[in-house]
Amino acid sequence: MKKIYIRLDTLSPLTVRADHAHDGAETAHYIPGTALMGSLAALHRALRGTDEEQFRRFFLNGEIYYPYLYPAVFKDDGLHGQDSPVYPLPKTAQSCKRHPGFRPTSGTKKDEDEETHGVRDSLLDRFLFTYGHDKLGREGLLATLREHRRCKGDPEKQRPCQEPMDRLEGYYRRNLLDLKEAQTAQVKKYLYLHTYTGIHRASGTVQDGILYNRQVFKDGMRFWGMVQLADEQLGKDFKKFLQDANASGMMHIGTGRTRGMGKVWVDFDDYEKETYSEKIEKRLDELNNCFQTHVKTYGFKELETRYFFALTLHSPLILANDSLSYRGSLDEQTVADLLGNRARAWSDEEAKQRLCKKLEELRAHLEDYSKSLKLEYYAASIRRITGWQDLWGMPRTNELAIDTGSVFLFSLPAPALDADILRALYQLEAQGAGKRRAEGFGRICVSDAFHQKVDVL
Repeated sequence: MKKIYIRLDTLSPLTVRADHAHDGAETAHYIPGTALMGSLAALHRALRGTDEEQFRRFFLNGEIYYPYLYPAVFKDDGLHGQDSPVYPLPKTAQSCKRHPGFRPTSGTKKDEDEETHGVRDSLLDRFLFTYGHDKLGREGLLATLREHRRCKGDPEKQRPCQEPMDRLEGYYRRNLLDLKEAQTAQVKKYLYLHTYTGIHRASGTVQDGILYNRQVFKDGMRFWGMVQLADEQLGKDFKKFLQDANASGMMHIGTGRTRGMGKVWVDFDDYEKETYSEKIEKRLDELNNCFQTHVKTYGFKELETRYFFALTLHSPLILANDSLSYRGSLDEQTVADLLGNRARAWSDEEAKQRLCKKLEELRAHLEDYSKSLKLEYYAASIRRITGWQDLWGMPRTNELAIDTGSVFLFSLPAPALDADILRALYQLEAQGAGKRRAEGFGRICVSDAFHQKVDVL
């Protein structure tokens, strides 16, 4: 599969209606894949209206997976200029309630007015607390959470902060030159309220006494995302189209385009770096080793023969069950089905049969902890997905999705990961899951390296 990264810069104020904004003022803090795909489709019709075959390959056949574009403006100039991925923070991310954010990187100038006390992941704490509910005494149980209940503050200062730790939301980029460094994207700094006058329905002129606000991003805001394409030739054609789109000066995204809003410029290039995030086997083993180290500390002997892995959503996941109702979480049966679906395209019949047999065995022993795939802990929420179908001039069907940043921790009855299951997990991360994957939905990270950050980063 071919990968191309997109770096999108705003040339005029940009706003995308947030699904949860009841009053209509708030903008989404990202650009959905649906909005990117729709704007490019409209531009393709304007620039290459006669090339229907290319239009089908770009937008209808599912040969291109468009991404969610996340904010990519950082205080550290080195991080700001990198082309490394930008990820949403998982729902298990924690930071100081008073001074939230990653500790300053080596390329960040110290700002006394904007002190940050670091970020850590709480997945391990929460799992140990949940698992040890019936196995530890009250003091032992609370010990799993008490250590990080209060912020320890800046290590350069003598006294701890002692403010409560709270969940941290946002988007972050890890420094490729130093994996211990990361930084959250600046979003609020680029947001402001734009006031508009209402239009009289009959006359089409300004209506007295009607004003409304819309939250917008300033010029100069940057977003980052990864496009996945079926083959090399499709990648070349798509890059040529993006060049033409930039040259035309007609590319707009979001609402208010007839008022000149949403004009953007797109930089792009092949993504061929082998980053830490792509080394899935290493990520799997390191997360499992991290969990096993702490499991032994609490004396949970039965967990020492389990293999732990996590599934973290990097975009909303739309999944339906057999009765066509929406799923609000991932359970053992669902994950086994997702892994089994990956094997259907395998040309190696022997490997396909091996994996299917292993998954059937795991399904058959769901009541026997020592032999089953087990959902150990999850932190998830549901969100409504709305939208507008420009071609039909009608709203899209509302759908429910498991929200971005949701985390699901599973374990397998084995001290090491089976090669066939590893292959299926790799393809699950590469191909995604659920409905509307071409629009950016269903992107999953297997054993995200962030979950190893049990200490403050």
